[in-house]
Amino acid sequence: MHIRIDVSFAISLIGAALLATAACGGGAPARTAAATQPTPTAFDPAKSDPQALAAVDATSAALGGAAAWEQVKQIQWESKYYQNAQFVGWFKHTWDRWNGRHRYETVPELAVYQAAEQAGKTQEIPWVVSMYDLFDREKSAKATLGDRLVTDEDNLKILADAYGRWQTDSYWLSLVHKLRDPGVILGYVGEMQEAHGKCQGGCLVIKVSFAPEVGSDVYFLNINKGTNLPEIVEKQMPGGTLGYAIDGWAEAGGLKFPAKLRNLGVNEAIEFENIRVGEPDDSLFRVPSQR
Repeated sequence: MHIRIDVSFAISLIGAALLATAACGGGAPARTAAATQPTPTAFDPAKSDPQALAAVDATSAALGGAAAWEQVKQIQWESKYYQNAQFVGWFKHTWDRWNGRHRYETVPELAVYQAAEQAGKTQEIPWVVSMYDLFDREKSAKATLGDRLVTDEDNLKILADAYGRWQTDSYWLSLVHKLRDPGVILGYVGEMQEAHGKCQGGCLVIKVSFAPEVGSDVYFLNINKGTNLPEIVEKQMPGGTLGYAIDGWAEAGGLKFPAKLRNLGVNEAIEFENIRVGEPDDSLFRVPSQR
């Protein structure tokens, strides 16, 4: 069985390191905080600009507070991609931050699903599901199509797609809550006036970079001076800048998350739907025992 998964979108994978770790085994003591990757050192405020720190802390408070984010154990959401007003990608994520697990769901061919939807037969379309430990991926990954495990070859292909989508989608969704992550360096660029229908009244521009052991990506976050909410996020790319306007906010677990990112260069958008925050759900990571 060979599964075709088409995810050749214009968005590049995010290379920044993300909080997660290997899942805790049975009998381990109860966690009191999210498991984190052990390599990066803790956030060092001395390496960041004081004006940038003040702006980021005000943003954190406006989004629900750092303490609320630190207590997020599991977050679920759906990422929907649109290009030229056409629906081109649908990915469901469950990120168990507490134990470093990820569950990924998609359909092999979106066009097939859409045809089944029009015919009222979506229940007949099997979803691809991958469940794995974020830092022991190849050994722990179990992918299914419908209610059966896939072949080892397809398992590795699905795992690569799942992990890549998690890197991209989880960072665009949660970047605004990860500005004091280990290895992050914040710089103050200056002020920007209204652009792309955003930053009315002016924005503070904050540069987000990383210590070498964490990554080489560079972002710029434009924060409205009046509301303290981020309105534009940009990522430096080899050929230019990938920029998104944040169009609306969704609330879950006492926190605000971007509801829609609108590409400032091309007709593309990402919508984040059904965002839920709760306790880790082991049942979502159980797999069938047969192929």
